[in-house]
Amino acid sequence: MGANGQASNNDLLQILRELRDDVKDIKCNLAEQKQHIAELDNKVLVLQSENENLKRQLEFTQQKLKKNNDIIFGIPESINQNLQDEFVHLIQTNLGIPITTNDLNDIYRIGQAKTGQSRPVIVEFVRNFTKQIIIKNSFKLKQVKIIITNDLTPKEREEQKKLYKHLQEAKAKNYNAKISYNKLIVNGERYTLKQLEETAKIEELTDGVRSPQSDIPTRKNNSAPPTPTTSVDIVSEESSEFPHVKEATQKLEKLESNERKTFVNEARNRKPSQGSISTRSTVKLQTPPVRKQ
Repeated sequence: MGANGQASNNDLLQILRELRDDVKDIKCNLAEQKQHIAELDNKVLVLQSENENLKRQLEFTQQKLKKNNDIIFGIPESINQNLQDEFVHLIQTNLGIPITTNDLNDIYRIGQAKTGQSRPVIVEFVRNFTKQIIIKNSFKLKQVKIIITNDLTPKEREEQKKLYKHLQEAKAKNYNAKISYNKLIVNGERYTLKQLEETAKIEELTDGVRSPQSDIPTRKNNSAPPTPTTSVDIVSEESSEFPHVKEATQKLEKLESNERKTFVNEARNRKPSQGSISTRSTVKLQTPPVRKQ
């Protein structure tokens, strides 16, 4: 029996050695995998950075190419049409701007032709000044149902859509608002999309924090409506399109700087009720007293 017991112990020792070796192999494999994952993460970060740089370069190139361009909607389309002469005549007659064909680098339609529909027209001007003065006076073409806009990049078009939403919100509050290129002008003040989105984010995060009366702007003697503000980028203390933004932003900043300190102080001063322990408090276990024998 002693021999059998010795053999059994040897078998167990051998199994333990094999298990130990397996564990070592597994740990080595895990370390290699972690290293491989870390290398892949670094490669992904590099690729993301390169991708962002390429996007910025592409956007810059597109903006440069489109800088002197306008898009015209509503010019009737016909076979053997002379777009150059027709466009020059349109601008001279309706806008009173004395341009000639020498002011145009190129003019052409974009998109696939469809029966009964006129495709948009791209106009490439020699000088940006000519483009801007035509854009500025393009409102005069409403009577002939022709629209002239800036030739925007895909990114700029997306920004325009978002700006339009903010424009509608401003007009719903009876503010004097309009879009000028990539900015929203409210009562003469210019605001970027980033500024407007930051203001909207602060409003959403602080919903319920402000008092019920804080949404009602006060006006005296039928004065002009106030302009929008955000403490992030638009430092305009007197403007109050969103009168609660300043108060809410200050509260957020205070929370960010003192949140941890506040929670620690509350945890120290709080007396937890029996049978419940606060998730934010730190519970210290006391060592029971040693009984004297």
